Amino acid sequence: GIVTLVYAVLARKDYPTASKVLGILALVAGLVLPLTAGASFMMPARPAWDTLTLPLMYLGTGLGMGCTLAAALACTKDDTEDAPLAVRIAVIAVACSIVAMVAYVAAIAAAPFAHESRSIERLLSGSLALEFWLGVTVAGILVAMAAKKGGSASALSASSTEGTATLKQAAGYLWVALVCLVVGSVVLRVIMYAVATSVESLIY
Repeated sequence: GIVTLVYAVLARKDYPTASKVLGILALVAGLVLPLTAGASFMMPARPAWDTLTLPLMYLGTGLGMGCTLAAALACTKDDTEDAPLAVRIAVIAVACSIVAMVAYVAAIAAAPFAHESRSIERLLSGSLALEFWLGVTVAGILVAMAAKKGGSASALSASSTEGTATLKQAAGYLWVALVCLVVGSVVLRVIMYAVATSVESLIY
């Protein structure tokens, strides 16, 4: 938070070197903190959390949301210089986000000490099916479609005389993708807590 605040102040001043250094520090923090947050949940007592795919899911969803937000802002501001690259990075980040989500769902299915409360059946057809199919699967499909269309529109703007119009179109798709990413990420975390049953019942 401090790094971001100082960067925001310096970005308005004429300190390009300091801004670049702080930007790199913010980037590093943005990569490390989601991994740290996800790793803090890992514990053998809760099998659905005791997997490396959990911090990777935190990182993947963070990358997807952050890069998509940056690309959407660049397109909204008609930044014809940076927007095409920002959108390409966002599309890659969205792909990473979807892969991370799928990996974590697979980890839930493969978690040791099988129990119905943390089974894949609970997600596919049980008490968490509505959240999984609408909040994660459908949202993920919409994210992929919107990001793809935004990328196509942004690529078109780079070679078109009507660059501003196509960037506005790309921005619309990217904002839709961002909303779906936020929804999917929140719902997946709800599922993460719901399947976090302890192995205590197997011990006592």
